[in-house]
Amino acid sequence: MDPRRTGAVVTTLGAGSQAVGLGLDAYLHARDPNLAAKEGLFTLSNPGHLLLILGLGLVIIGAGILLLVPVVTRQGRRHRPAVAVLAAAAVLSVSGGTAWAASTTMGVAHTHAHAAATTASGVTSPTLPGAAPQTHAHGNGQVLADVPMDRATRDQLAAQLVEARQFTDSHRTIDMALVDGYSIITDYLPLIGAHLMKFSLVDGKFDIQHPEMLLYDGTGDGAKIVGLSYYVLGKPEPVGFAGANDHWHQHIGLCISTKQIKVIGAEGLTAAQCRARGGVKSSGLDAWMVHAWVVPGWESLQGVFSAENTALH
Repeated sequence: MDPRRTGAVVTTLGAGSQAVGLGLDAYLHARDPNLAAKEGLFTLSNPGHLLLILGLGLVIIGAGILLLVPVVTRQGRRHRPAVAVLAAAAVLSVSGGTAWAASTTMGVAHTHAHAAATTASGVTSPTLPGAAPQTHAHGNGQVLADVPMDRATRDQLAAQLVEARQFTDSHRTIDMALVDGYSIITDYLPLIGAHLMKFSLVDGKFDIQHPEMLLYDGTGDGAKIVGLSYYVLGKPEPVGFAGANDHWHQHIGLCISTKQIKVIGAEGLTAAQCRARGGVKSSGLDAWMVHAWVVPGWESLQGVFSAENTALH
C-alpha cells in the first residue's frame, strides 16, 4: 500500500477512535455522576478512556508515517505539501483530542462532596461544602430525572419534607443559627448560598430533625434561611429520604483553611496552590451530602434535592 495512504488511513482510524471514546466516556459519566471521583484522566477500566488512548496512539503513528514519507521516498517529496497538511491535521487531532479529554474529565470531576480535612495542627475535622469564591458552579449544574415512586413512598417522603421544613422555622435567620451552635463555613455563593455547619451533629447517621448544615442567602446580620443540607460520614452512599431521588454526592479535595474550618478553594486546586492560600486539601472519600430546598419561596426548579438552586443569583 502507498505509505501516504497508510498514514492517512491510520490517522483517520485514530481520530474516529477518539471520537467514539469521548462519546462513550460522556455517556458513562451521565449514567454515574460520581464516576469522575473514582477515576483519573485516563482510567483503563473505562472503555471510553481505552478508545481515546488507542485513538491517540493511532494518530501519532499515522502522523509519523505522513511526516516520514517526504523524507524517505522520491514520490513522497513530490507530494510534500499535501502530506504536510495531513500531518499537521494529525498533530492537531492529537492535541485537540487530549485537550478535549482533559476539559471533559475536569468538568465532570467537579462533583459535590465532603470529607475529613487534616489541619496544620494535625487535628482531623469534617470538611465542608461549597466551591471556591471565584466559581458559581456546584454539582456541575447537572439535573437528574426523578425516579417514579409508589403512593406509599410518596406519602412517606411528603411527611419527611414537612418535618424538615418545620425545622427551618426555628432557624429563620443566620443569627438564630449561630446562637444554636452553627458556624459559617463558606461565603455566600450563587446557586448554593452560604453554608453553616454544626459540627457536633456530624456522624454516620441521617436525622431529618437535625440537619448538619443550613443554607442562607448571605452571611450578614438578618440573612434568611433558604435550605437545608444533610452531611453523613461513611463509605457507602447513605440511605436518607424515602425514594431514590435524594442524590447524595461528594466533594473530593476541597481546600480548607488551617486557621479556621472554612472552605477557601475548590477541588481543582493543587496541594501547592491550596498551601499558598493557607489551607490543606481534604480527601472527601468518606462523607456524603444532599441539599433539601424545603423553605417556602426558595423551592428549586431543578428539584427539592438538586445540587444547585437557580433562585440564588
